[in-house]
Amino acid sequence: MVAKANRKLIIMVASALIAGTVLAVQYFFPIKRGGVDSYGMGWEFNTMTQTMKFHNDTDEIIKMHDYEQKSCEEQVEDYAPPWWKYSSRCKCIIIGKKIEYIGKEAFCDFDRLSRVEIASDVVEIGKSAFKNCNSLKTFQCPQNLKLIGEEAFKDSGLQKIEMNKGLKIIGQSAFGGTKLKNVVIPETAKYIGEKAFRFSELESIKLPKEINVLPACIFEGCTNLKDIRMPDKVKKIGDAAFSMYYQYAECKLKTLDIPNDVEQIGDNILKFNQNIQRLKIESKTIKRVANLAFQDINPKVIVEVPADNYDEYKEMLYSHGLPKSAKVVPFEQ
Repeated sequence: MVAKANRKLIIMVASALIAGTVLAVQYFFPIKRGGVDSYGMGWEFNTMTQTMKFHNDTDEIIKMHDYEQKSCEEQVEDYAPPWWKYSSRCKCIIIGKKIEYIGKEAFCDFDRLSRVEIASDVVEIGKSAFKNCNSLKTFQCPQNLKLIGEEAFKDSGLQKIEMNKGLKIIGQSAFGGTKLKNVVIPETAKYIGEKAFRFSELESIKLPKEINVLPACIFEGCTNLKDIRMPDKVKKIGDAAFSMYYQYAECKLKTLDIPNDVEQIGDNILKFNQNIQRLKIESKTIKRVANLAFQDINPKVIVEVPADNYDEYKEMLYSHGLPKSAKVVPFEQ
């Protein structure tokens, strides 16, 4: 028994020494892997620091390639990035100067990625570039960024983002399923895509004044959203913009104002929101309302409408899904 225990102890000590030796070798002699793509962009992964660096040694400003991993049976080839083999190890990404575009799915599913540093030359982040990066909690947009692509951060662990002045476009589902709490979108932004914050943990958001369309499903399933002011220039509210998708009892949005310039209202804008207490319609120029616009909202909601439009709007509301038990009341402007 003693001899057997000694053998186990020796094996444990030997294993520890081997592991320590490997770590020591990696620390003092880190292994670097990398390459250069056809555009001239170089990349390098340091096995010790678990950092991946991208650089451009040419005289031109270049773009990163787009990639596409296998996601369905119909896709024959897998166009995964050459650095994909390190996706489960990489903790930090540094993108150097003279690179203006981060490619589609470039870092998708980098589960341990927690830090990203990007030089100011980057103007566009491609589709799904950081999708499913569960350990990525914060992100600082580079100062010249113009476009955040579709699903760029979808289902990532993102909790905080600092957007730059100069950002113009936020793509469809860009932040869907993230853990973002409070967001300020710069006034330079002119377009926000559908489902941009769908199923996120958003609590409050400041939208730019020039936005004139609130796209479909932009805040669908955002049960924590409680502070939202639509810009005065909004003319259209898209389908399911504030829908809860399922019948969540805990949704926190209790009041909503529809501003003066709104002309169109889509279907199910507050569907399954059982906590909405007051809906105020400030616009006197509503021209088009979807058939199910006010369906499945809190049957006890109070809807305030302009006194001058009271009869017209009351009929419109009840004929477009508003529960008969809800109250429509006039207010003087």
